[in-house]
Amino acid sequence: IYLDKYGEMNWQISFGTIDNFWLKIEQKIAEFGINDEQIKNLLLTMKQYLNFERLARQGRFVTEIDIDNFYDHKICDVQLQREIILLTTHASFNNIFSEAWKLYDKISEVGDDLDDIAEDFENFNCNRFLIHSAQYNLESAIKEFMSYILKLKSDFLILMQNKIHESNTKEVAKIYSWFIEKCNYCSFHLIDIEVDPSKYKLVDKIIESRK
Repeated sequence: IYLDKYGEMNWQISFGTIDNFWLKIEQKIAEFGINDEQIKNLLLTMKQYLNFERLARQGRFVTEIDIDNFYDHKICDVQLQREIILLTTHASFNNIFSEAWKLYDKISEVGDDLDDIAEDFENFNCNRFLIHSAQYNLESAIKEFMSYILKLKSDFLILMQNKIHESNTKEVAKIYSWFIEKCNYCSFHLIDIEVDPSKYKLVDKIIESRK
């Protein structure tokens, strides 16, 4: 939350401020009894995603990053919460359960980007759909996201086919039903979407940074 709000509201980033945010996050996680080495590992993906967002401030577009790799990192905050729950409750999820939730989190993040289009016009949030639309055009962005939704569906089906022998299959089937609802929602949203990406504040700043 600290990092999200700071990055959304400020184009010029203070590394000292960022370091203070990391310290607050580490202290908050430590309150759950998680040791320093575990905290370091938990925050690795989040710190990598922060580097993705820094690309914009270097005059670069996040579209140079593979879309699945991008969302794999953008769900870092939700994944962090899941990992903390696992560590503090000593719960044990098998691979299919964890991977199913990860796919659900990815499509949910795609949905969030689509839902937040109007809001993100006025801040510096790294909305990949808007960035792609502004860099290329709206049709190209819709095509990329439609293809990505199909890929996520395929990944979920392959997951269930390859690991059907594992336990938690009933729970995974529930996640799959929620996942499909999200996929359908995103697909319908893309069909109806109308946006003028030329007004996206973040892209204006990226272009300025390249001069």
